[in-house]
Amino acid sequence: MNTHTQSDTEVSWFFGRAVTARIRAKQAEQIYNYFRDTKNQVLIVGDLNCETEPFHGLRFLHPPGSIPLKKSTFYSTGEDLDHLACLTDRAEPRVLRCRIYDRPWSDHAPVSFLVDL
Repeated sequence: MNTHTQSDTEVSWFFGRAVTARIRAKQAEQIYNYFRDTKNQVLIVGDLNCETEPFHGLRFLHPPGSIPLKKSTFYSTGEDLDHLACLTDRAEPRVLRCRIYDRPWSDHAPVSFLVDL
């Protein structure tokens, strides 16, 4: 599943980061609830904007040797925004490799994960 959760840009300028963090928590809850009954492993990928926020039901998968995350995927700020996550109630996949591509396809650097399911 590819998604993009609420960022801290315009909304947080007016309402503060607590509001955007609550929005992201609600989005994570919706993702978890949507997939909780499926038997297959679900990988959630994209600009999740929440690398430092713990969410019930979701676990971030990190490239080997990069905890905390050490990959720059957002060109203008150098932040690590493009992530890979999984549901916590399943066997946890392992990230074997992560590659960041320097391609001008978006304001985000394309990311490729090699995952052992």
